[in-house]
Amino acid sequence: RKGCDLALEINLVEQPGIERLFNQRDVDYVSVTPLKTGTSELLEIVKVTDFGNWVMVKAGNMKLTFDKDSGIIVNTSGGGCPDIPHLHAELIDKPLAEVPRPRDIGFTLCARMLERALEECLDLHRGGR
Repeated sequence: RKGCDLALEINLVEQPGIERLFNQRDVDYVSVTPLKTGTSELLEIVKVTDFGNWVMVKAGNMKLTFDKDSGIIVNTSGGGCPDIPHLHAELIDKPLAEVPRPRDIGFTLCARMLERALEECLDLHRGGR
């Protein structure tokens, strides 16, 4: 609780779409917080696997794989959310730095996790690790 603020219960899978709608309508909000403690930390788990010519980044249940030399996205997988086919079509065979951001074109937790994977891929491709 934060004073006498209004709280809304939402499906966490729909959080990115709801936040986007709030921002489009200039609705201010303090935060989106999971009711169960310890669940948001799971969303921050990122694993990187080096396959020689390619790097796969797994964030939550989503995976994004890119070519190390060109930075071209060669695969996305995971999820099960309804916007995954659209996100895959928008990202595949395109350079990391030129793809639309999943947070801007997706509406689900899968899009949020794919955004997290993309951020890590961009950092890796720029030599951040």
